[in-house]
Amino acid sequence: MDFVAIDFETATNRRNSACAIGMTEVQNGRIIGTHFTLIKPPGNKYLSHNTAIHGTTPEMTENAETFTELWPWIKSVIDGKILVAHFADFDRGVYPTAGGTGNRKISTGLSEKRICTGKHVNINARLTGKPCVR
Repeated sequence: MDFVAIDFETATNRRNSACAIGMTEVQNGRIIGTHFTLIKPPGNKYLSHNTAIHGTTPEMTENAETFTELWPWIKSVIDGKILVAHFADFDRGVYPTAGGTGNRKISTGLSEKRICTGKHVNINARLTGKPCVR
């Protein structure tokens, strides 16, 4: 199966505040590319709770490109691919809103194909009685 594993980190509790993205491209079961970049969120504003989770700070993203600037590159990596993410609904919700402010969404034209590993872990935990270890 060909897919891209994707993970966003956000600077605040808003999905339009992407501050980092990691992507791994898999083709025919082999990793063919890995990508990571910091993203300058709107106003370069952070909540301390989010920084405590991922460790990214305003100083680290001060000179980073914005999501809008990075979007053509991100889209070129994920376009037409199945997206795999842990809590895919969250990550899928980041890229339509991160290019704008508030609830304004960008038109992605991307496939809706995605796999949520979080759902699989939760199903597995219910079946086995063993919780997900993070």
